[in-house]
Amino acid sequence: MILERAKFIHKFVQSPREIGSITPSSRFLAHAMLKDIPWNQMKTIVELGAGTGVFTREIAKKVSLPTQTLIFEQDDDLRKDLEGQIPQFTYLKKAEELNHTLKQLHIPNVDAIISGLPFSNFSQSFTQEILDQVQSSLSENGSFITYQYSLHLRKELKNRFKNVQIDFVPWNLPPTFVYICTH
Repeated sequence: MILERAKFIHKFVQSPREIGSITPSSRFLAHAMLKDIPWNQMKTIVELGAGTGVFTREIAKKVSLPTQTLIFEQDDDLRKDLEGQIPQFTYLKKAEELNHTLKQLHIPNVDAIISGLPFSNFSQSFTQEILDQVQSSLSENGSFITYQYSLHLRKELKNRFKNVQIDFVPWNLPPTFVYICTH
């Protein structure tokens, strides 16, 4: 745990706009992000921006074997670490290639997308590009779950999704808003 935090801080100092936080997500945030997913119904799950794998490890505990799980992490070192820890998942680099990757793997749609991407650090056009791909890749009953340190995405997500539930997680550093979005 201490080594993970040290690695995370080091990565943040190297690339603060890509990492987005000085400390990994808490177990309280992981619980809030994953609590409403109907795990026994999942065929395909995607995680965007896995970082050190706080959510990835929890997904591994909950997901059943036939579920296809794709983990996107841009940082080569973090992605390789996760691949070594949880080799049963498929690891990829660029979240902005989500739709292309799904086509290559012959996956028509995704049941849940869990995102740790720091949207507030992205340009408006890049955020739109990612959200367009998220929206088009979700199954009819699929969920997009993300967190942010502010409510800046609320209007955008409410324009894109029929249902947007916002939860507040005070026991995270910094305190966090979780967005749970469905069609």
